[in-house]
Amino acid sequence: MEQKLWSSAKENYERAMRSIASPVQKTFGNGANKFDNFFTSLLDESKIKLNALFEKTYGAIYLQNSDVFDDFFVNLEKYYKHGDVDLEDALQDFFSRLYQRMFTVFNVQSSFDYVYLSCVSQTMRELQPFGDVPKKLTEQLRRSFVATRTLTQALFKGTDIMKKITKINPKDTCSNALTKMSSCAPCQGIFYVQPCVNYCQNVIRGCMAYHYELNQSWDEFVDHIQQLSDRLLGPFDIEAVVAPIGIKISDAIMNFKASGHEVTSKVAQACGTIRLQKRQVQSGLAYGVYARPMTLPPSMGQIPEESRLNRILKEIQNNLEATKQFWNRLPNEMCQNDLIGSGKRTASGVCWNGKEAGSYALPLVGEGLLPQAKNPEVPVDVSRQDNDINEQIFALRQVTKHLEDAINGQNVNWLPSTRGNNGQSDESQPYLNQEHEGSGTGCNPNSDDEDCYDYESYFYDDGSGSGSGDYEDYPINSIKNHQSPQEGSNDENWPPWLREKSQPDDSTSDDIEIESKSHEDGRGGHNNHREVNEAGRRPNDNHLDKNYSSGGGDVSFHTLRGLFYYLVPLMTCWVGNAAISW
Repeated sequence: MEQKLWSSAKENYERAMRSIASPVQKTFGNGANKFDNFFTSLLDESKIKLNALFEKTYGAIYLQNSDVFDDFFVNLEKYYKHGDVDLEDALQDFFSRLYQRMFTVFNVQSSFDYVYLSCVSQTMRELQPFGDVPKKLTEQLRRSFVATRTLTQALFKGTDIMKKITKINPKDTCSNALTKMSSCAPCQGIFYVQPCVNYCQNVIRGCMAYHYELNQSWDEFVDHIQQLSDRLLGPFDIEAVVAPIGIKISDAIMNFKASGHEVTSKVAQACGTIRLQKRQVQSGLAYGVYARPMTLPPSMGQIPEESRLNRILKEIQNNLEATKQFWNRLPNEMCQNDLIGSGKRTASGVCWNGKEAGSYALPLVGEGLLPQAKNPEVPVDVSRQDNDINEQIFALRQVTKHLEDAINGQNVNWLPSTRGNNGQSDESQPYLNQEHEGSGTGCNPNSDDEDCYDYESYFYDDGSGSGSGDYEDYPINSIKNHQSPQEGSNDENWPPWLREKSQPDDSTSDDIEIESKSHEDGRGGHNNHREVNEAGRRPNDNHLDKNYSSGGGDVSFHTLRGLFYYLVPLMTCWVGNAAISW
C-alpha cells in the first residue's frame, strides 16, 4: 500500500509538471513550425517568380540553362534544412557556372572545350563580369540564411529542452515528501483538507531546488531569440533578400550583357583566340534574345507593408516574453495545481500541515538552490550537482551562443542530428537537422557592414562548378591544380587532348604531341585545335610562358608547328606526283 501511495504521489507530480510546462513547450513548437513553414513557402515562391521572370525575359536561353538556377535553389534549401552546404561556396559555384553559360551564349557562334571554359572561370575575379552583385548578394544571403536557420533551430531546441526537463524524475527524498503531503491525511481519516500553502511551497521548492538554476540561462536564451528576431526584422530581413532574388540575379546578367564585348576581348587575351565556326544557330539562341527588355511580374520582389515575416516574428517575441522567469514561478504554479496542492483556492484556516489538520508554523524557505539547505520538508544537499539539470543548462548556453553568433553576423555550427517532417525533437521527430553549418569566416561582431567580409578576394577565388543540361560546366581549378599525365596520373582520367602519345625513343621523350579534339556540344561540332603544355594550359595563357622548346632546344614551338603545316602539303603533292609518274 505504501508503495502504491508513493508511486501515485510521484505520478501526480510528473503530471502536474507536464501540464504546466506544456503551454511553454507548445509556444516554442508552434513558433518554430510557423516560422519554418513561412520560410519554406517564401523560398518556393521566390523560385516560382524567378522562373516566371526569366522565362518571360530570356526565353529559350533560360530554359536551356535553368538547371543552374534549379541547383542554386536546391543548395539554399539544403543549407536551411540540413546545414551541410557552405553558402559562400554555393554562391561562388552558382556565379561561376552562370559566367560560363553566359559567355557561351554571348559567343554563340563559337564552341568551347573543357580547357577554355575552365580558363574563362579563372578570369572572373579580375573581370568581375557581374559587377558587385555577387559580392552583395552573397553577404546578404549568408547573414540572412544563417540568422533564419539559427532562429528555427533555436525554437525547436527550446521545445526539446523543455520536454527533456519535464521527463526528469523527482528524487526519492522529494517523492517521500510528496507522499506525506498528499496521502497521510486520508490515512488518518482526515478528508477534504488541502495542504497548507507554505507547507506545499516548502515541499515543491525542495523538490525543484535545482530547477531554479535553469532560470538565468533560460531567460538569456529567450532574450537572444528576441534579439535575433529583431535582426530579422531589420538588417537581416530574409524576406527582403529572398523575395526579389530573381531581380538581383537578373541585374547581374544585365551587367554581363553591358560589358559582354569587353569581357570577351579580355578573355581572348587571357585564354586564347575565340574561333568562329559554321553551324546553324537554333531558334532562340542568337545574341540579343536574352537582352529582351525585362518586365517584372506583378508584385515581383515587392513586400507588403505589414509583411508576413513581421507578423510571425512579433507573435513569437510576445509569446516568448511570457516564458521568462518560468522556473522561478514554477513552484507556485505547482502548488496551485489540483494534483499537488490546494488548487487555485486559498487554503485559509484549517489545512494539512504534514502532521495534522491545523496551521503550518514552520518558516517558508526562500527561492533558489542555496536556501534549500534549510528546507524543513525536503533534505537538499546544495553542495552536490544535478547532472540532468546541468545537461540542460549546458544545452541552453550552447544554443544561446549560437544565437549570439547569428546576431553578430557570424556563422553558426550545430551538432549533427536528424529532422522529422514536422520539426519535433530528437525523441519523436527531431528539429532541423543539425549538420555542420559552415559558410565561411565570421564578421566583426556588432557590425552590419557587408564590406567587413572580403568577398572580392573570396568570391572570385578558385572554386568549382557542376551542372547538367544542354551545357557542361567545368571546374575553375581544373587547370590550375592538376599535374601532367607523365607525373603519375592515369591516362584514362585525362581528356584526350591532354594525354601524351607514346614516344618512339628517348630523344623525344620530353616532347608532348598536341592533339586536336572534336568538341561536340549538342548543337553542332567542329575541330577546335588548342595547344596545351605539360600543365594542360594554352601557350598564350597569361600565367604561362608563350614559347615552348622541344627537348630543351631553342626552337620555338610555333615555328615547328608552322614548318610542319608548310611541309605536309608539299610532301603530299610530291608523293602524289611520284605515284602518277610511276
